[in-house]
Amino acid sequence: MTFWGLTWALLRLSGRCVPVAVLAFAACAVALGYQLIWIKGWIDSSVGATVHRASDGTDWMTGLLVLCLVDVVARCFGGVLLAHSGAHLSRTIHAEMLRCVVSSPVSFFDTTPRGRIMNRLSADLDSIDSKLYLLSKQSLQNGLIMFARLAVIGVQSPTVLLVGAVAGLVLLYGFRITVRASHTSRFFESVATSRVLSHVTESMDAMSSIRAYGVVERFCDHFARLADVNMRGYLTYCMCFRFLRAIAAVCGLAVVLCTLLLCVVGVGTLDRSSVGLSLSAASTIPMSLMYICVTSFSALQMVVAFERCIEYMELPAEVDEAEHKNDPSNDIVKPDGQDWPSQGKVEFDSFAASYRPQILPDVLRCVSFTVEPMQKVGVVGRTGAGKSSLALALLRVLRSSHGSIRIDGLDIAEVPLRKLRRGVTLIPQDPNLVRGSLRENLDPTNSHSDEEIWEALDQAHLKDLVSQDPKRLLLEAGEGGSNLSTGQRQLVCLARAILRRPRLLLLDEATSQMDGDTDRLIQATLREGFAHCTLITIAHRIHTVLDYDRILVMDDGRVCEFGSVAELLSNKDSVFHRMADEAGVLQSDETDSTTSL
Repeated sequence: MTFWGLTWALLRLSGRCVPVAVLAFAACAVALGYQLIWIKGWIDSSVGATVHRASDGTDWMTGLLVLCLVDVVARCFGGVLLAHSGAHLSRTIHAEMLRCVVSSPVSFFDTTPRGRIMNRLSADLDSIDSKLYLLSKQSLQNGLIMFARLAVIGVQSPTVLLVGAVAGLVLLYGFRITVRASHTSRFFESVATSRVLSHVTESMDAMSSIRAYGVVERFCDHFARLADVNMRGYLTYCMCFRFLRAIAAVCGLAVVLCTLLLCVVGVGTLDRSSVGLSLSAASTIPMSLMYICVTSFSALQMVVAFERCIEYMELPAEVDEAEHKNDPSNDIVKPDGQDWPSQGKVEFDSFAASYRPQILPDVLRCVSFTVEPMQKVGVVGRTGAGKSSLALALLRVLRSSHGSIRIDGLDIAEVPLRKLRRGVTLIPQDPNLVRGSLRENLDPTNSHSDEEIWEALDQAHLKDLVSQDPKRLLLEAGEGGSNLSTGQRQLVCLARAILRRPRLLLLDEATSQMDGDTDRLIQATLREGFAHCTLITIAHRIHTVLDYDRILVMDDGRVCEFGSVAELLSNKDSVFHRMADEAGVLQSDETDSTTSL
């Protein structure tokens, strides 16, 4: 984005108070400049007056007090307006960034490090919250005041304006070069900071593994290298900062020296009050110029943070809100009055999809099969065969590059995304809970009674555990369900699914992290509690799907085999027969039949 584009975006997000604040600070600068001229006139009047001196002094004093009052009121009014604009800017950016990040597709989180997201929502946002308003106010206010003082000097000695213009061009050129260099250094510093944050968060998540493998020292050395790279960018930024201050000091001293020389040369032609006024105004220019450059330089660095925030405010959303709101298919209802899906029939028709279309190859290739209503289908295959990708495709996390998926005869690409994901229930491989009560995790919309929740807990074999706690349904779940075991979190997800009574249920290896006893309880619950719905299970243990209606064998993103369990096991050349043999399922079946004989 160009500089003027950023400026327009900043003014637009700040609200309507900024132009009024600029006018207020301009009035303040005019009042301050006119104070110097008023004092000069007072001195000339006092020196040349012979009568009515007391009355004239009172009038001059009254006028000076009025100018000072205008100065103070204008400063306060402009400061309040800018503070209000800064608060409005911060609220708007924070709300929009958070909305866009939360609404982003899953591919954004797959390709963006967590450290970068944390840096945008913490360091960059803090720069706008706490620094951009203050630095912009100081730069604007002091810049207008300095121009007013130069105008006062120019009225007395017009030649100073020419010298000031030359000094200003030199300063502007140096400022431009320095800002470019500082932007590059700040960019590298920001990238290095994101890497440091990513390294810290990832190291904290894998602390036990790092200690177990004895690589603590290597991780510490890597952190030290990242910190060194981060400090290099900051050091370059500081050097640019010092260089700009030196240029500003030289330019300011040039203006003072020119004013002094003109006053010396003009002895006899300039009156004493004009000389005093010019020297008084010029003596403050070097420090003011340095201060303006420092605050403007720092404010522009905050604008870099603002630009990065703008990038996150323009992230593409996974759901088009306008399209979702106006889509007539948002109210999909079957003729019998049941919400979609009413049957749970799933059809894959030559479906192909990729995690990042046109960048990464397809993970699903020409997948075709049909699941009839209320059928139980087990999906098996080696790691990386595309089993989990099937579930993601049903939820439209993966975008179709070819073919289609239909649920109850309706192409899911034509169904609003929120409607689709409300109609399909997924129990993930890695269970996760939000911080809050157990009831809030089971029924976020508060649409079920306590009796229904207790019934769902009973079917998920959690009723005894919850009943033993004094808080019962108000039992607090830690962040991510940290105070519950992995198996218990899976059971909570299962109870939530039972409570919803879906027509289509996806289980992504939901029992892979449970012990055998819990696994058997879950399988019994699935048979009894979800007999009314279509069930697609991505199986980690083959024996859990041996009593299913159909088996889908995936290999390299393609459908390798699809048929009944008996059909696939009877074919000794089938992939499923080989997998069952390797898992020891066939031997256990033979042992059971021998025992029964």
